[in-house]
Amino acid sequence: MSAAESVPAAEPEVKKITLLFIGIDYETGADGKASYLYKEVTGDPKSPDATLGKVVSFGKRLNYGMPGTVFTINQPEPGKVSLETDKFLCQWPDEDQRVHWQATSRANEQAHAEAKAAKELMKENAALERLKPFRQAYASASTTARRQMLAEILRYITSGRAE
Repeated sequence: MSAAESVPAAEPEVKKITLLFIGIDYETGADGKASYLYKEVTGDPKSPDATLGKVVSFGKRLNYGMPGTVFTINQPEPGKVSLETDKFLCQWPDEDQRVHWQATSRANEQAHAEAKAAKELMKENAALERLKPFRQAYASASTTARRQMLAEILRYITSGRAE
């Protein structure tokens, strides 16, 4: 075997990490976008001896479980994970913590939805909405009829009566 026909190098081993999904937060995300929060788990996640690391966040959801879901995922390099390599392991054994994370995450989602709905309502202008039929009539009218329509509207606005 020549040097050119050497044995191919073994692919680097991909590290698997164990993560616990703790919920969604909109305050830590950029521009009010969702930030998906996880904690790295060391030890057996089914055991009370398992420990949780610091909170890490991603702009994309890595798994489809509820807060309290523990799963493994491939980590090709520090700070990056391979989406769609997640594998469900279990639910976090401490039910009180799971309930807390689920309630907090749901509250964050509800607050975000309400703020978004309120922002949409602020865009609405009821006075302009009432003028929509006039706008439609104006768009289909001839040039002369348009002038007459605008004159009548101005007369009504300035004098308070239609003639």
